[in-house]
Amino acid sequence: MNVSRAVAILVAAGQGERLAQATAGRPKQFSELAEIPIFIWSLTTIAIHGQIDQVIVTVPSGWQNEANELIAKYIPQAKRKISIIAGGKTRQESVWLALEELSMANIVPSHVLIHDAVRPFVTTDSIDLILEKLEQCEAVTIGLPLSDSIKRIGKGQIIEDLDRNIFALVQTPQAAQFDTMLKAHRHARVQQHQCTDDAAIMKFFGKLVSIVPGSRLNLKITEPEDLLIAQALVETNKWQPGKIAMEKDLVSI
Repeated sequence: MNVSRAVAILVAAGQGERLAQATAGRPKQFSELAEIPIFIWSLTTIAIHGQIDQVIVTVPSGWQNEANELIAKYIPQAKRKISIIAGGKTRQESVWLALEELSMANIVPSHVLIHDAVRPFVTTDSIDLILEKLEQCEAVTIGLPLSDSIKRIGKGQIIEDLDRNIFALVQTPQAAQFDTMLKAHRHARVQQHQCTDDAAIMKFFGKLVSIVPGSRLNLKITEPEDLLIAQALVETNKWQPGKIAMEKDLVSI
């Protein structure tokens, strides 16, 4: 039985209702950014990374063939490392399905990295930081300090001022030891506990999650305005799929 250094899951199974009009009804991860499907951007960076041995991409049911065709077109050099499966009804279910798929293969991953496909500007530097940190802990996430003031509100009014220095904006990729992440997802599923990300699932399982610096350019395309910002970033010619980020893009926390 083979032993893998790390595997990755690219979560690309959402429907993107908030962007339906801007993407002509296609799942947002299949819509184009600079004439390249959004999910291809992050998939390229992850798949060509030297420490990632296998990638599973979760896509909406019925989109597997198109995903395979796009991968063959844009990153044929990495196609052998990539598998496509149908995702679930939620992000959490999609990740669980991918973890179970990996657990049944003739491979024993040591670590798993999980990334949202609608964050196209993930960098090699960020993946390096995460995998390096993961040698010292059970779980890790990318995070950023807050620059805006934080208020607790109720009924349209400010109730309390909060200290922004004790909060962080959490991004993906997130990663963990594979066995621990699989057990955490199974536990959450049995308990019917829903989380918005894998760091929260690890916390629910009683594990500590470390945090490493992220990039403010690692934006998540959720609203129509996000797509406009992403397009503007591409037009600066700073970004292209798989390009290694410069150190100045990283923000310490």
